[in-house]
Amino acid sequence: MKTFSFDLLGQAFDVACETDAMIEPLRGLIGEWETRPSSDHAMAPDRPTLEISMVGGQDIVRPEHETTIFEGKIVEEGPFILAQGEAGWSVTAPGEVAVRFSDNDTRAEMVISPQCRQSLLGVTSSFALDHAVTQSGLCIAHAACMETPDASSRLLLHAPSGTGKTTTAIALIDMGYRLSSDDATILSPGRDGTTNANGIPRALKVHRKTGNMFDWLSRLVANGDWDSNGEQWVHRARLAEHGYLAEKTPKPVSAVIALARTDGPMLFAKEPSGAEALWRMLDDNINLGPNGLLPGNENRLNLFSNMLVTTPAYRLEINGSPQQAARTIHEALKKTVG
Repeated sequence: MKTFSFDLLGQAFDVACETDAMIEPLRGLIGEWETRPSSDHAMAPDRPTLEISMVGGQDIVRPEHETTIFEGKIVEEGPFILAQGEAGWSVTAPGEVAVRFSDNDTRAEMVISPQCRQSLLGVTSSFALDHAVTQSGLCIAHAACMETPDASSRLLLHAPSGTGKTTTAIALIDMGYRLSSDDATILSPGRDGTTNANGIPRALKVHRKTGNMFDWLSRLVANGDWDSNGEQWVHRARLAEHGYLAEKTPKPVSAVIALARTDGPMLFAKEPSGAEALWRMLDDNINLGPNGLLPGNENRLNLFSNMLVTTPAYRLEINGSPQQAARTIHEALKKTVG
């Protein structure tokens, strides 16, 4: 077994696996945070190291003696089965991959068959990362994270997939903002009731149409590297070379913006209440099982609630180009946030 170690915002996270191929999807998400083995240095000596083991196996079947809380595709991959037991829960793609988590244990084991598709391993690895983050008292939000032009704070953009979150985030770069993440963000408690944010350091996935919208982006993409969906990855090192990437350290959230499409005029408005802002954020981040919140979501609910008590929340109804949306956000925040 070979061990790979990561620094999750000061929390040690070790992944032991039988082959390098097993960890590639996870490294694609947090490879930028890879560090020396945690046994060589203590990032948080008061907290136990989070550990995931990845091993090969066969006969990966439906979980027994557990209650199925979800069965179906996740981000168009699967089918997956999420099941709840007495002391933990599991994620299984029968015949391919399974991982089981304990409610009160910082360790977990993933069993991977030789036939497992990389796309399914990627989804399962995302669950493993989410569990590790949750066990350390943090949470992952489905939201883009942008560093403000003065580099003092972070702006969160959240919306259902397909609304324009990524293209709006990219357009904000033209306004002087820098990218922390276009899709997933780790939230952590800050000082004096604030909430800190740091984007998960995944490469930026760009569609050919998006690449053609922005001159600076068109210079970073490789014209011959589009896949069958007309997409390609822009590595973060390329963004950093040109000053488009945010600093690596977490910073306080200064504004939360919910995006939605509209047939009416473009509208930027403050949320009427914290409850309304929380409902919009939960709608895209938390799923309910037959017995209430799915495992791990209690921490997400608490962090969202605390953040929206102290952080201004807005909504942007989009009808126009990403550049118009970004300009609307920038001009409005100059007046309201400073």
